[in-house]
Amino acid sequence: MQNRTYFKLGLFVIAGFSLLMLGLIFLGLGNIFKKKQQLETYLEESVQGLTLGSPVKYKGVLIGSVKEISFVRNTYELRTDQARKQFSQYLLIRMELPDGFGMANADNFQGSMRQLANEGLRVKLAAQGLTGQAYLEVDFMDPQKFPPLAVPWQPANPYLPAAPSTIAQISSAVGDLVNQLDQTDIARMMQNLDRLLVVSADAVEGARVPQIQAEFLVMLKEIRQTNQYLQTIVKDPALQATPAKLNTSLDHLNRTAQRLDRIVAGNQEGLDESIQNFRAASRELRAMTENARRYPSYVFFGEAPRSAATGK
Repeated sequence: MQNRTYFKLGLFVIAGFSLLMLGLIFLGLGNIFKKKQQLETYLEESVQGLTLGSPVKYKGVLIGSVKEISFVRNTYELRTDQARKQFSQYLLIRMELPDGFGMANADNFQGSMRQLANEGLRVKLAAQGLTGQAYLEVDFMDPQKFPPLAVPWQPANPYLPAAPSTIAQISSAVGDLVNQLDQTDIARMMQNLDRLLVVSADAVEGARVPQIQAEFLVMLKEIRQTNQYLQTIVKDPALQATPAKLNTSLDHLNRTAQRLDRIVAGNQEGLDESIQNFRAASRELRAMTENARRYPSYVFFGEAPRSAATGK
């Protein structure tokens, strides 16, 4: 009876262990056969803090991890002196994306990544928080500002161009500034500045400062006197009453103009007839003046002079 109990217990343990092993095998096989995509990029700057397994993020979302960090010269053959000179210090970074890249076509992953790279998809080194742990950040940037690196070898995996990190850009800007300062003749600039200060000091000493100050004080005194005079005029009661009187005069003038308009409008017909009579009288007076000029006797005798030929 006791042996039977041990047999059942052993059978239960063996069955449980077998199920556990089968579960682990299936889970492991799932990860093994799960399709993973790899990308690679090339960096010239230091990757201090970046290690195997460091996260790869797209807009802060984890999409993969760093699979390999090595030198380009250890993986690809640099056949020419120019290639060795340019790429011997470049680092090869390979990334593994277990779920691929959501924006890329899984059936044509390499072609999709090439298209995204042409649209500005780049990867750069970034620091995480205050700990300084480095990771790779994938995001879209200006493709004109950060063009892809032309490499003389055929990448083994889809190539994602890299952009310099923020620290690298700051260091580059500072380096350019230092180079410009090195090329600038600082000593000559200081000599010119010293000469300018000397000339300015001589000009100030040679200027007629006391005379200018005295003339300025006189002008300021005259301005104050003029201001007091203007205030006296403005405060004059007669001047203050002028606006009210002016308004009264304008109202009276306005009423007079309105009354004149009514008079003219009421006698418009008579006025027109008087103007016509005046025009007729003017024409008759002009005709009589013309006759008097041509026949003066006509004015005194009432008839035109007789013609010399006819005697009439």
